Amino acid sequence: ALYVTTATVYLAQISGKEKRGQWMSLYMGMLLLGAIFGPTFGGLIADTYGIRAPFFAYAIITGLAVIPTLILPKLTNTGNISSPLKLREILHDMRQVLSNPSFLLVTFTVFTTFFLRTGIRTTLVPLFAANNLGLDSSSIGLILTIGGITTAFTIVPMGGISDRIGRKTPLALCLILTAGIILLIPFSMDLLTLSIAVAIYGAVIGLSGPSAAYVTDVSPQDKLEISMGLYRMISDFGFVVGPLLLGFLADITATPVVGESHSGLIGILPFLVASIILIVAFFVLLRADDPVRDRIQNRTT
Repeated sequence: ALYVTTATVYLAQISGKEKRGQWMSLYMGMLLLGAIFGPTFGGLIADTYGIRAPFFAYAIITGLAVIPTLILPKLTNTGNISSPLKLREILHDMRQVLSNPSFLLVTFTVFTTFFLRTGIRTTLVPLFAANNLGLDSSSIGLILTIGGITTAFTIVPMGGISDRIGRKTPLALCLILTAGIILLIPFSMDLLTLSIAVAIYGAVIGLSGPSAAYVTDVSPQDKLEISMGLYRMISDFGFVVGPLLLGFLADITATPVVGESHSGLIGILPFLVASIILIVAFFVLLRADDPVRDRIQNRTT
């Protein structure tokens, strides 16, 4: 929480308005690649050197990562560095940020995309693959890796595209297309069809790459620190709610199979609920402002 929030604020301040989407999407893409390949390398290190080795490797890599932070340019526009934090001022700033309708609308839509990442990709997909298709852990890992790679391919360029066309269109497309694509997952028949469905799902999720930049655009520019903290708190809540809600729905609607130790065959209901949430988020997003698109339109008129 400390790292991601601080890094997001720093990027928002050094990138400027013209390339904010490109820089922040690149950052999100690098985070995603780390999440994809980190477990792979960790597993290889554990198999070769023992279960303790990945922890030492992580400590070494983290230590090396401190070096670039020492040469990062210092920011000159953070006016609250020297002033002590006062609870009353913090609460006042929070109320001011939360009173911005566009901030709330955009943050809610980002909440739904975070909801999907853990609710669909890391909860329902593995359950469906194991219970319904009988796939082993290696096959499930392959499917999730494919989805992560396709997301990485689309999330990075979408930032630059959003700098030219605005943030709302890519995020709106992500929501409405994902709402349809996740309904294909429960109709997958084997490893190939599920891999294709998850690959398409991953690519479409990548359209949400400019979401952090969008939140930055609609936030009060003199309160980016508070805005990013609230944004991460609300969106990370989706990480928690997604698996709990969709996992619960999958469990209570699963069809038991005689002789099997798992909870049962996963039905379409949890996927349908996720799809409905995305459709609601799509219409919510349409009411939000898009400062980048407005700025582009003003230039052309």
